[in-house]
Amino acid sequence: SKSGAVCTELVLKLQSTGANFVEVGVNHYPRLHGSSQFFKFKRLKETFIEELRLYMEFKNEYIRRLEFLLVGFTSLVIQAIFFELFYLGLKITPTISSIIADQFAILSSYVLNESITFSDRKAHNLGLRNLLKYYLIVIFSTFLQAGLMYIGTNYFVNSIFFVHLYLLLGIIVGIFWNYTLQNIFIWKR
Repeated sequence: SKSGAVCTELVLKLQSTGANFVEVGVNHYPRLHGSSQFFKFKRLKETFIEELRLYMEFKNEYIRRLEFLLVGFTSLVIQAIFFELFYLGLKITPTISSIIADQFAILSSYVLNESITFSDRKAHNLGLRNLLKYYLIVIFSTFLQAGLMYIGTNYFVNSIFFVHLYLLLGIIVGIFWNYTLQNIFIWKR
């Protein structure tokens, strides 16, 4: 930004990287020569337009997070339906049911994120190559879920309630893992 919005832009971009801030007092002294150029209509208009652009840019990140959560919830429902189908309907072990159901959730999540959440950041290598990159990232959460399921059902309580609890724990951890890495590697700016 070349307008008066440069300070706002700097703070917002540093804040989005996780930078920490402290307040430091400053002294203001009267101008010894010349006059301020800021309070002219042209400069105020430029600053207002830049501030509006920054607002829209950073507001969109919050909307993106909401869309990501909605896509995640949809994938969660898909995963739960397939998990129930395989675990309760077909009597497949909870660990294997978790792995199979997660594959349906991964595919639906990819398609929905590609078309909704990150539609403005579509990768240059769309199609199979991008899907493979995506899959390599999210497969970790599949193994995490399956590992939690295996440990929980084999070393702790193996009731229907706890099987679902282990699945939920794996999903929660997977959401944070997936959002962070997808944002960095799949739909980067």
